[in-house]
Amino acid sequence: MEELVRRRLMSVTGERFDFTHCRIRRVVYDELLASRRRILHAAVGGALETLHAERPDEVSDRLAYHALQADHSLKPSSAAATPSR
Repeated sequence: MEELVRRRLMSVTGERFDFTHCRIRRVVYDELLASRRRILHAAVGGALETLHAERPDEVSDRLAYHALQADHSLKPSSAAATPSR
């Protein structure tokens, strides 16, 4: 990550890394194997659950997105992320 920041392909904002351009993000994402993308989405979802365990409703949209991309069903603790019927 540090190398990508040094080369200005990624930037750091607080505790968050992001690509400096949406096209760079898209190329990197598209080059990942589908299985690797699912693993990464699962890891991000798990990290969000841990970091926001006291208030999962604050990140429910992101939890739902990463669960969907990871091909995981949402846990009951993330029930706020599921739409009501």
